[in-house]
Amino acid sequence: MPENTNNNGDASDQTTEPEQLEDIVGTKLTIRQAQDKIKAAENLNDELSHVTGASPLSIKVKLFAMLERLAQFGKLRMPKQFNKEAKLGNKKHFYAVKPHNNIRAYGWHSSKFPSVFFISHYKYKKKQKLDSADTEKVKRTWRGIENE
Repeated sequence: MPENTNNNGDASDQTTEPEQLEDIVGTKLTIRQAQDKIKAAENLNDELSHVTGASPLSIKVKLFAMLERLAQFGKLRMPKQFNKEAKLGNKKHFYAVKPHNNIRAYGWHSSKFPSVFFISHYKYKKKQKLDSADTEKVKRTWRGIENE
């Protein structure tokens, strides 16, 4: 594909498609973003920008490897990488996928859409304890999708 050039023959503003997080389809689950796929990518990249002492790219690669395993097998091998968190309104719980000490992907197993695990949002955390703001955000997103 030819490059965009201005009148001087220099490469001009190249337009690139914004990053978006696509569904991950496995034999057991489909992992979907609960928010717009572009906003989900922006959310993840923003949260990764707070990480120090580790490569954000390596954490992102590890996160998506974990999500692919979750989609393929329906579970993750190490419980500390997939913590059961607070209850949703239907007495089920939501979970935190933890590829790094400070990064979380919060999500739930859908009741409305069989074999779908929704990712509500990504969060950089300074401490291990679940914040009530994250619980409320997951519940609000869950209610919007599951209509409960």
